[in-house]
Amino acid sequence: MLRVLARAAPPRYVTRPLGSWTSRPHKDSGQQMTGAKMMFVVRHAERHDRSTPDGWSELALRPQDTPLSQRGLRQSRRLGKWFYGKLPIHRPLAIFCSPFIRCVQTADAIAVELEGLQRAGVFGNDVHSIKIHVEPGLVEDMRYMGGLKHREPWYLKAADLICISPRVDLSYKPLRDVQFTKGPTYPGPCVELGDPGHRLNTIAHEIAQHPLVAAGGTAILVTHGKPSADLIRSLQPAPGGIALPSYEMIKSGKYEGPPLHYSAVTALQRDSDDDSWDLAPGFELFSNSHDPRLVALRQSDADRATRYVVGDPAKAPPRYVVGETNLTTGGPVLRGKWRPCGAVELEAVCLRSAQVEAGQRITVTGPDGGEAVSITLPHEYRPGDVVRVRLIGDALRDEDEATEKILAKRFGGGMMYGSSCTPPTNAVDDEKEAETLDKAVEASKTTAAVVDAAKAVA
Repeated sequence: MLRVLARAAPPRYVTRPLGSWTSRPHKDSGQQMTGAKMMFVVRHAERHDRSTPDGWSELALRPQDTPLSQRGLRQSRRLGKWFYGKLPIHRPLAIFCSPFIRCVQTADAIAVELEGLQRAGVFGNDVHSIKIHVEPGLVEDMRYMGGLKHREPWYLKAADLICISPRVDLSYKPLRDVQFTKGPTYPGPCVELGDPGHRLNTIAHEIAQHPLVAAGGTAILVTHGKPSADLIRSLQPAPGGIALPSYEMIKSGKYEGPPLHYSAVTALQRDSDDDSWDLAPGFELFSNSHDPRLVALRQSDADRATRYVVGDPAKAPPRYVVGETNLTTGGPVLRGKWRPCGAVELEAVCLRSAQVEAGQRITVTGPDGGEAVSITLPHEYRPGDVVRVRLIGDALRDEDEATEKILAKRFGGGMMYGSSCTPPTNAVDDEKEAETLDKAVEASKTTAAVVDAAKAVA
C-alpha cells in the first residue's frame, strides 16, 4: 500500500487554516517575512502526440513542442475549476509557465477559470494577478527528450505564444535565459547551454522571491514531468514524508509514492518560522483530484499496478506440482487463474507467500494444474503487485490472427506495463475501450471455437 500522502497538520496550522494566512515576523531576524507563502507545481495536461500516435512528431517542424490533446484540454479546464477553491484569498497570485505550447495551454485554462475571482477582487486589484508569465527556467530538460528528432533547437518566445493565449504578459522579464544548440547527433536531441540540473534545482527558489508573489503570495508553476519532480525536490526532498527519487524512478513506480500523471498538482507551503517548505496541509503529492478518470487511475496504482509479462511454454515435465520447484529453472511453481482477457493472473497473496523477488524465474500453471509457462518477474516488480501472464504457444492457446491483433493493441504486444505516468503508445489508455477490447477477445475466441467445431463435424 502507498504511504499516507498528507501528514497530520502540525499544531501551528490549527489557528491559521488554508486561505487565511497572515505574515508574521521571522523569529530570528525580526523582519517581515518575504517571498511566496504557497507554491503549486503543475505538470501540463495530456500531450497530443502521446494520446494520438498518428505520426504527428514525424511531420512536425518542432516535434518537442506538441500541443495538448482534446483530453488534455478537458483536463486543463477541470484543473482550473479545481484551483477555484484551493487558493489563499487576499494574497498576490502569479502564474509562471514553461515556454512550450502545452504548458501555455494548460496555464491559459487555469487563468480563464480564475478570471472571475480576479474581477471579484479576491486576489486584490493587481492587474498581473492572473497573467501568464512565460519563464524559460521551467522548460523541459532536453536530455530527457532524446527520443525526438529536434529539427530546430529552439522554443517560442512570449511574443509568439501570445497567439496561444492573450493572457501572456509581454512585460514580464524572465529570470533565466535558457538557450539550446544543435547536439553532436543533430538532427537528434538538442543540447542546453548550461547545466539543466542546476537550473531546475534553483529556479523554484528564485520564483518564490519574485516581486509578483514576494508578499506572502501564491505562485502557480506550470511545467513538465521531470521539472515537476526536480522543482518539488529542490524545495522539499521528502514532501509529506515521501522521499522523492529521480524522475525515472518516479515514472516507473520504483518508490513509495504516487504516480506523476498528466496535470498532477503538488501544493507546497512555506513555514514562516524557518522558511522551510513542505506539502501543504490537506493536499496530496502529485494530486489528480480534479479529474475523475485520473483519480481512478491513481487508485489503481495505489492498489499496486498490474504487470503484464510474456511467458514461454514449459516443456517438461508435462505436469508441475504447485509449491514445488521447477528443476529446470530453479524457481517455484505457482498456480494462476484465468482472466477474461486471455491471460493467467497471479494474485499478490500468492506471490508474497512464495517470497519471490523481481527478476526471479518462476513457473506458472493454469487453474487445472496442467500445462505451464515460465516467466521472469519484471525488474520493477514489488511485493503486493498482481502479475498477469500473456500465454503463448500452441499447447496453451491457439489464437487466430484477429485475436492476436486485439491482444497486441490491448497489451502493447506483450510489453510490460507498470505504474508509469504514461502507458506504452500502442496500449489502450481508456477503460471503456479496454472493456470493449476484452469483449472482442471473448467474441473472437467463441467464433474460433465455432469454426473449429464445424471443421471437426466436416
